[in-house]
Amino acid sequence: MLRLYAVYQVSLGQPSRKLEDLYNTSFKQITNWVHRFEEGGIEGLMDKKRSGRNSQLSSEQLTHIKSLLDDESPTKYSYNTETWTGPMLIDWISKT
Repeated sequence: MLRLYAVYQVSLGQPSRKLEDLYNTSFKQITNWVHRFEEGGIEGLMDKKRSGRNSQLSSEQLTHIKSLLDDESPTKYSYNTETWTGPMLIDWISKT
C-alpha cells in the first residue's frame, strides 16, 4: 500500500526526492516503484517470490517445530525463558 501511495503522489507531481523522508527510502527506490507500476500495474509493486536455499528439514520436522513454537514453553526443555528465540531454537534443533 505504501508503494502505491508513493506512486500516486509522484503521479500528482511530487518529486521523488521530496518523498524520500516521508517514505524513509531513497528517491531511486521510489523511482523504481513508479517504473514497476508503469510496467506491471499494482502487481508490479508486489514483491516477487525469491529463490533461496532449500530447507534441510522435512515438512514433518517443520510442522513439529511450528507446533513446538505454538504450544510448548522453552522452560520445558531447560531454557531459562518463556519465549523462544532464534538461537534457542537452533540449539533445540541441533540437540533433537
